[in-house]
Amino acid sequence: MPNTAAFPSARDANTRTEYVKDTASPSMSTSVVWIVASVVGGIIGVGVSFTFLMMYYTRRRQYRRYQELHPYLSRDEIIKRQKMNRVDLFLEEEERRRQMIRKSLAARSTDSSGSSLSAMMDQANRELRELERQESTRLKEDWKRWEAQVRHERSMSAGQHPAASAASQVPILAIPSPAKHRRMPSMSPNSSAPVPPRHPGRRSAS
Repeated sequence: MPNTAAFPSARDANTRTEYVKDTASPSMSTSVVWIVASVVGGIIGVGVSFTFLMMYYTRRRQYRRYQELHPYLSRDEIIKRQKMNRVDLFLEEEERRRQMIRKSLAARSTDSSGSSLSAMMDQANRELRELERQESTRLKEDWKRWEAQVRHERSMSAGQHPAASAASQVPILAIPSPAKHRRMPSMSPNSSAPVPPRHPGRRSAS
């Protein structure tokens, strides 16, 4: 009779196989879970990293675009504008536009005042030149009138005597005349020279 203990039955073999499967399945399931969790975590990490990189490059691109469009803005203002919504950006743009319009009007008023001052100076210079021209014309007319009056007076004085007209036309040279001798008083033939008294003493005594 064969020994039954040396040859295990098929039932025992099946039992052992099930036991091995039962003991191995928890470890396999745990490793599978860890593998899946690692893969999912890696995918999530890669996605988050990619998202952060995209946000960084997007903000940097927006910053460069703002810097090109608005070179007068500083870095803090650009960052502030990036965080603002569309309504705030619109209001800020309107305020900036009003400020630019006010500055333009102020500069235009300054230019207009300067141009008006220059126009007034030009007008004053033109009036001064016109007054000088009128003054010179009036002086010339007065001079011509005076010359005509002098000629008329000369012609009138020349018409009174023909010698005056000849004298006015031919210059007269002044020739010194010889000195005239003084005449001695002439004595008439009837007059006789006075005779002195012979005896002046007697005459005085009588």
